[in-house]
Amino acid sequence: MLGACTSQAAITFNFNYTDTAGTGWYDTTYGQTRRDALTYAANQLGQYFNATATIGYTVSSVTNPDADTLASASSNAYGPLVPGFEPTIVQYKIQSGYSGSVSYTDGSIDWNFGKSWSYSYTPSDVSAGENDFVSTAMHELLHSFGFISTIESNGTGALGKPIGDPDLWYTFDRYLTTSSGSSMIDPITYAFDPAQLGTLTGGVGAMRFNGTYATPTFTDGVPIYTPTTWSEGSSGSHTDDLTFNGSAYPELMMNAASGTGPGVRSLSSYEQGILKDIGYNLVPEPGSAMLCLAGSFAICFSRRHRRGNA
Repeated sequence: MLGACTSQAAITFNFNYTDTAGTGWYDTTYGQTRRDALTYAANQLGQYFNATATIGYTVSSVTNPDADTLASASSNAYGPLVPGFEPTIVQYKIQSGYSGSVSYTDGSIDWNFGKSWSYSYTPSDVSAGENDFVSTAMHELLHSFGFISTIESNGTGALGKPIGDPDLWYTFDRYLTTSSGSSMIDPITYAFDPAQLGTLTGGVGAMRFNGTYATPTFTDGVPIYTPTTWSEGSSGSHTDDLTFNGSAYPELMMNAASGTGPGVRSLSSYEQGILKDIGYNLVPEPGSAMLCLAGSFAICFSRRHRRGNA
């Protein structure tokens, strides 16, 4: 099933659904609804980006009611596997305006349809016992856009080098610091600072995102999720849900935790600042840009009740 649309500024997403007939994304009852909801979610996210590009995802699913994971999305680092800071492939293609042939290896999405989902386009229609499909899809897509860290609990990066040696990191990692402003990764040597290992499990406010656009709202940087017990796939790759808890600060789409009921479907000024710092050109107001999608028959960050990678 192919489809595409164009506009003056548009990201064309090509989704390659790999489930077999009658299952998952092609379920006889919910398949079309699920595919339409993914298209809708991508359109909602795409309204923030002033870009023209073509990217593709391979989309699969599982049905496991016992698993903690709701969904996952990934995009590998772009460029050579050498020490440095690199964007994800999806991030690179959007920021460079890639409009060449379609590749379904730019990113991947895997969904767990064993959970209770609401596919409603209206947040108020999501019941207290349902997971918000649209919010989850926007969250996961944004991870593939580069809102992710590749720092592991032992201070290694994508190449798995010993702590303190030069390694490969995502662009996002360039801006991660302690609350006092010390860089987690040396911008010259590309080595993780062994002295900051404790920051990775330092608790609320221990690690921050410090960038030109993200910093003004927090003079010492936007708090990043660093629980005292390392949470694989969640630690370092989300905004801190204990800071952005709906009290002093609003809950955010990129928080580490998500319960059932209506989820966050809009990007805060904090998240938009982070996206600008990692290289994106955002529209002044959502709605002035358009996202187009296509579909066909045919390192990972996941959203869970505690969100992260699978």
